[in-house]
Amino acid sequence: TFRWELVNVATCFLEGREYRMNGQHTSWARFEAQLDKKARCPVNWLRYDADTDADMRQLYATFDRGKPRMTGNVVVAYLYGRPEFDGYSQSILKQMAEGLAFWLWEEGSVRSVHTGDERSYLLLKDHYKTAAFVGNFMRGSPSPKQNKHLKRSPVTAALFATFSKAPQVALEFWNVVRDGVGVTDKEDPRHVLRNYLMTTGLSRIPQTDIKTVTQEEMYRGCISCWNLHRASKTTRTIRPSMIEKRPGAK
Repeated sequence: TFRWELVNVATCFLEGREYRMNGQHTSWARFEAQLDKKARCPVNWLRYDADTDADMRQLYATFDRGKPRMTGNVVVAYLYGRPEFDGYSQSILKQMAEGLAFWLWEEGSVRSVHTGDERSYLLLKDHYKTAAFVGNFMRGSPSPKQNKHLKRSPVTAALFATFSKAPQVALEFWNVVRDGVGVTDKEDPRHVLRNYLMTTGLSRIPQTDIKTVTQEEMYRGCISCWNLHRASKTTRTIRPSMIEKRPGAK
């Protein structure tokens, strides 16, 4: 599908500096192609000017919007390196965008309609306060291995749901779920949830030979344990109802 005779390189000027937007890979592919020396294969140079950093980010996010440009890449293009998310890794930004979408829109078909552009805007504007709480928690893990069981979309969605409701309580709750420190009661919802996340995998369709659940079931399990904790109740197992309406964080 590579058309060597149709190559564009795009750059953008912002505050006296020129940034490459697109085209370096197709340029190299054209350069290394085995072409007849008489073949005419010019490279078009598209030069843009941007008034603000946000304008340049928006321009960059518009390139390669086919299969190579995934939702996570668009989110990174908009948010990575911005002062509002200073120090955030690209992987955390992608994870936050996925978690936000899972929290806001229950149906996968609905989530897929909301692009990286919209998710970026919601993280930056409408839900920025909650996103800051969630992001700071995600970055606060002493070791990546300690929060490996939390790095899943439904769990990140539960972070958004709980931090939006009671930030300080949520921080204490998820610190225990992440680290397992400070809990001695095996029926404490935080202890039960930690064990559940560390021993349960994800699958689109629950399987009987290994312990797996759907994303929605895992999300509901997280919210169920949160609500029990808020009500000072105990539990032994996590068995959320998949028939009733999705529960909200209390």
